[in-house]
Amino acid sequence: MEKSIRGGTNATIYNVHALTKNQEDDDCFFIGQLDGNFSKIKSDFDSCTIQQEFTGHSGAVRDMQLNRTGDKIVSCCADHSLRIWNYARASAERKAGNTIANADLILAGHSDLVSGACFLNADTVVSSSWDQKVMAWKIPKI
Repeated sequence: MEKSIRGGTNATIYNVHALTKNQEDDDCFFIGQLDGNFSKIKSDFDSCTIQQEFTGHSGAVRDMQLNRTGDKIVSCCADHSLRIWNYARASAERKAGNTIANADLILAGHSDLVSGACFLNADTVVSSSWDQKVMAWKIPKI
């Protein structure tokens, strides 16, 4: 059985990632969008609700990943950048009614679309790009 649970968006959706780090994120996933945002969505089979919008990129969000402890997100984009988000703080702000989250750190160094990124460990991010480079980034405390 299949069902469309996310329709009517004005942005092309590039990817989807399940959130599995804590109980609060049960039935939640991220979607990366053409408009430079990515969204946290809560869904069961019958309904779908946008929980929070992560804004700031100026091109299509190609990938986003939580770190192992679930307190930071890395996102990457066609605008040649990566962004680091304090997910723990964004979650607390969402509970207080703020549904828009902004990045804490912008990483620039690729010369073309950044196609993927992940946390290698607590303070290192690795990214890949259409510029044919794989880059490693040391992340300061945020």
